[in-house]
Amino acid sequence: MEFTKTQLESARSRLIFACDVQTLAEAVEAGERLKDSVGLWKIGLELFLREGRPVVERMAAFGKPIFLDLKLHDIPATVHRAIRNLEGLPIRFLTVHASGGVEMLREAQSAAQQLQSRPTLLGVTVLTSLGAEDLARDGYPGTVGELVVSRLQACLEAGIGGVVASALEVGSLAARAPAGFSLVIPGIRPSSGAQDQKRVATPAAAIADGATHLVVGRPIRGGRGRRHRAGDRLRHGVSMNGRGRPDRPALLKPPAEDVHLVFGIHPVEELLETGRVQALLVTSSAPPRLVGAARARGIRVENVFASELDQMTGQGVHQGVVALADGFTYADLDELLAEAVASGPALLVFLDRITDPHNLGAIARSAYLLGAHGLVIPMRESAHPTAGAMKASAGALAHLPVVRVNNLKMAMAAAKDAGVLVVGASGEADDDLPGCDLRGPVALVIGSEHQGLRPSVAAACDLVVRIPMCADGVGSYNASVAAALCLYETLRQRQAE
Repeated sequence: MEFTKTQLESARSRLIFACDVQTLAEAVEAGERLKDSVGLWKIGLELFLREGRPVVERMAAFGKPIFLDLKLHDIPATVHRAIRNLEGLPIRFLTVHASGGVEMLREAQSAAQQLQSRPTLLGVTVLTSLGAEDLARDGYPGTVGELVVSRLQACLEAGIGGVVASALEVGSLAARAPAGFSLVIPGIRPSSGAQDQKRVATPAAAIADGATHLVVGRPIRGGRGRRHRAGDRLRHGVSMNGRGRPDRPALLKPPAEDVHLVFGIHPVEELLETGRVQALLVTSSAPPRLVGAARARGIRVENVFASELDQMTGQGVHQGVVALADGFTYADLDELLAEAVASGPALLVFLDRITDPHNLGAIARSAYLLGAHGLVIPMRESAHPTAGAMKASAGALAHLPVVRVNNLKMAMAAAKDAGVLVVGASGEADDDLPGCDLRGPVALVIGSEHQGLRPSVAAACDLVVRIPMCADGVGSYNASVAAALCLYETLRQRQAE
């Protein structure tokens, strides 16, 4: 699959080359080879301590921004002074350990903003060399994902501009991070040779889940004497083996806005009907009917190993099929409202803080099957139509309009102005769902299963109802189940007329 010049440049700007070499001379040699193929240089602690400021200045001379990966971690005042000592260096990104606490992060942010270069500070959440067993050994009772999210919250509270995290957590972080927040992902590998990093993934999987930048070192550097070119990976979407020949497809693709990863037999079949599929990667177990349908539409089909799709999808249940499709296209709120009201009675679903892509996909599936006109999701604190969401929706997201808005409450107000009754679902409401008249134009608002609707969102609803429960002790319904029950009750009432 060939990419346009704009797509290639956009992808290249996201690629950070890890200059994990021993000397300034080796770094300069890498710079000469890769200056037209990557977006930034990462200079780590080892090289910086050996060569000092000259290595930063020399690599910056290639015209690429510098990511200074020092992972600072000390008492707040010491970190502040250490960062001030970097004055005069042309730095774009600078790392500190998020485990240092909010006060240390605030001091680091204050110091970074006083530098002439005003670098974006990145909080290192959990080192990719650590796994669940390492955390358990240190007495941490939770999962790696929970710790990463906790440290993201500390970084947001301190006001810093991004985090460094494993590709396995990037989807969860992207759903919680504000617009413009940097998600820098190391541990990127074209294959399973992870070596000293445990939580790794392929470029395609990381970008599909929301990574803004990828850190790649060994796969580009390769062995001694090999000229592994990052540009070749970007241009052709393949990995180059030690002999310079392609050995696996689609390992680095353009940004998620340009190419969307969809896997699983049924989701891909549904997607084929939309005309958005650019290429299909299949194993020997892929259904012949699906492969034939793709080829009949003139879609390029490539045969790959199952292990390659495992890597690409982050061990997702791909069923031997992965589609590379045009990026997800969001609908316009005004157009969706007009169409829903005109085809009436309108039925919309607004989602508040639904951050799990699988819940988003399950809700989309129920909404599509039960006659909803579309979904409305917020830009922030929300899952987006990723590959996992598409898989969970069984292809419904390929057909159901989805609107993404900056302010959910303003979107709810627009629905009210269009004559739509806005009904929130909350376990704390006094009125039961079956007693609510849902026969007219309705927008259902579903909140997080753990936190429910935000108070301000609940207050913006015309009314709030509860779904009856016959037993206590388990909290509430799963968000996707709550949405399905509300949608079904709406359909039941309308069909009873």
